[in-house]
Amino acid sequence: MEYIYYRILLLIDDRLTIKDLMSILIDPNDPLILQKKEEIIKAISYLVRLNRLNKVEIRDIQCNGIIPTPRINQQIKKRVCFIVDEAVVSTLMTGITKTDDIKRIVVHLFETGRLTNDQVYALICLIELLKTQPCAKDSRAHYKKFFNVANSLVNIIKSLQQLICNEEVFGLCDGIEIIKMECLKYLTEKEKENYRMKYTSALIGSNSKIISCQHTPFSPQLIPHSVFSSYLFTIFLNYSYNSGISTLILPKGSFLQSLPNQFHQFNFILSTTFTHRQDIVSTSNALLFLNETLKSQPIIIHGLQFNKPHYENIIFPIEFSQSPLKKHPLIQKLSSDLTLSKFVGKIVLINTTENDFDLNKFDNWEFFDIVFGIPMDCYDENQQCVNALPSLLIENSKEEMWETSSDIVQVFFQFLSKNGFDYNSLNNQYILKEDMLLYPSQPILFEKKNN
Repeated sequence: MEYIYYRILLLIDDRLTIKDLMSILIDPNDPLILQKKEEIIKAISYLVRLNRLNKVEIRDIQCNGIIPTPRINQQIKKRVCFIVDEAVVSTLMTGITKTDDIKRIVVHLFETGRLTNDQVYALICLIELLKTQPCAKDSRAHYKKFFNVANSLVNIIKSLQQLICNEEVFGLCDGIEIIKMECLKYLTEKEKENYRMKYTSALIGSNSKIISCQHTPFSPQLIPHSVFSSYLFTIFLNYSYNSGISTLILPKGSFLQSLPNQFHQFNFILSTTFTHRQDIVSTSNALLFLNETLKSQPIIIHGLQFNKPHYENIIFPIEFSQSPLKKHPLIQKLSSDLTLSKFVGKIVLINTTENDFDLNKFDNWEFFDIVFGIPMDCYDENQQCVNALPSLLIENSKEEMWETSSDIVQVFFQFLSKNGFDYNSLNNQYILKEDMLLYPSQPILFEKKNN
């Protein structure tokens, strides 16, 4: 049923009637839809009650095999699509005290996968009316996280509201909608095409990596091909620039009888699953923990001497970053080689010392990760990215950005072909811009070489 709901909700528009919707959904070549007609009718009735569709008489719904002819509408303006990941949705949905109205709207986003332009406007107004509230000591971290995400969302939407007035940026556009990233994977190819036709551009606000192209039916603006968001791309950059801490990627189903020798020198292990869960465990307890996790998904492990690693995020385009580390030679080279001036996101560096966090001592900092998308969990970083939006959106087109990333993708695929992947299959998918899941088929180890 969830599958059907998401398919309906991402196709509908608040300017469509039920009759229009049925003509889109009832496909004689889709056995699932034909088998679930009654559930579809119930789902549509539910949407009507939520004021998500214009209410019409039930006779407009033809369930006897006769497909109704949709209305001939006048030219409809497109909308900007802002895609948020589940981390953003869950933070806002959990809420804090005196945010019941906000939670109701975000719960609607969680349940249906989409907020219309009017609902987005109502959400932003409610957040702006909310003042910072005193909280108990044990709730400070939660309050800070909530306000960071909420204020970041307001920051982006207000910036986009100003930009949609400029037809050079988005063309003919009349609003902004919010989509929950995870529900996009439910769309069929036909539905993806209908989805594309509704939106002039898509931007992603994400607190974590985008795992696969299945989350993005078309290459969104300011995001390169989704292979750049793979954890395998991160270890590829470790190799390419000989920068980083000892790292091992293990495929699902692996079983370790002992920790690899390279990790015996470390006091702690940082583990990251392909669903973004992170844990730090002592090396003495790591084996059981890792083997249990590997039963269900791939995992990345990093060796640490200290249990509280210190990170620094450098926003790109780097000219908008406020971190002194943007002058780090590695950052400069990454920005140039990956043409990061055309994209938005952050490079993460990790400090290799226990207590010397001086941002001007470049030798103490190593490459850790790269994340594409507008950060939502830090307002300052969010503001730096939003400052870059006007120039990026006016200057760049999706096709130009796609071509920009093609050379580095080919080198990345060659790296993958040495680690158990079929190069020709990967390349064909990339050329055709098809969905691509990059999960490791064999262990991949990185150790920094001493020059």
